[in-house]
Amino acid sequence: MKHYHGTPIGGKRSAAEDFCERRHLLIPWKRPEDLERAMEYSRGFMVDNSAFSFWTSGEKPNWTEYVKWCRTFARHPRFDFALVPDAIDGSERDNDDLLRIWDRHGWHPVRIAGCPVWHLHESIDRLKKLCGGRWERVAIGSSGEWPNPGVGTWWDRMDEAFDAIVDEDGYPLAHMHGLRMLRSDIIQRYPFASCDSTNAVQNGARTAVQIGTDSSWGQMTIARRIERTMSPSRWLPKSQRQNDLFSLSGEFR
Repeated sequence: MKHYHGTPIGGKRSAAEDFCERRHLLIPWKRPEDLERAMEYSRGFMVDNSAFSFWTSGEKPNWTEYVKWCRTFARHPRFDFALVPDAIDGSERDNDDLLRIWDRHGWHPVRIAGCPVWHLHESIDRLKKLCGGRWERVAIGSSGEWPNPGVGTWWDRMDEAFDAIVDEDGYPLAHMHGLRMLRSDIIQRYPFASCDSTNAVQNGARTAVQIGTDSSWGQMTIARRIERTMSPSRWLPKSQRQNDLFSLSGEFR
């Protein structure tokens, strides 16, 4: 599983380069300060369309400009994929319309590696359509009545989603990416190919200030802790989970 750490990193240039080295990074469209570092030092990077920032600020994005930005590095050997434009609390029709924008403009001249987002408030049928279609990778984003990963009935909704998109052996039909889901209990439960969060960069700096040490130490410490946790290879069917509630095998936990 790949752990994508959100940027910008901040701090001294040398410390930021050390953090980037041999890590997977997430570069937001609205804050691309570390893009060159990602291209130079990382093991691979994805780009975020900044939909969460637009959602919280109320700003309206120009998605064709986002796609143009993606074209500038689409052939870089460390570029993994870009999140396709999405509306976090939008309707399924809204998000299907955004997929069509990507289809029209996402070429360089070959197709840019894109990852559509399925939101938890959307239908399971749409998720199955995305995973069983032409997309190699599909992201899951928290939304609607499940806006916060790992809180309340969020777990039930996620279980329902994975029940619907695995084959008879428990393997997902697409490579699944978890948005804002680099939490050990989440990672250990679901068969993700990758997840992201800004935990290491944001909380690492805050923790370092609290204990009176350099921010880069806190960022590196949290990143290493996150990277020790890996996802399971497959998802157990619902019937097997119910018969195995007390198992400590770690297959789906």
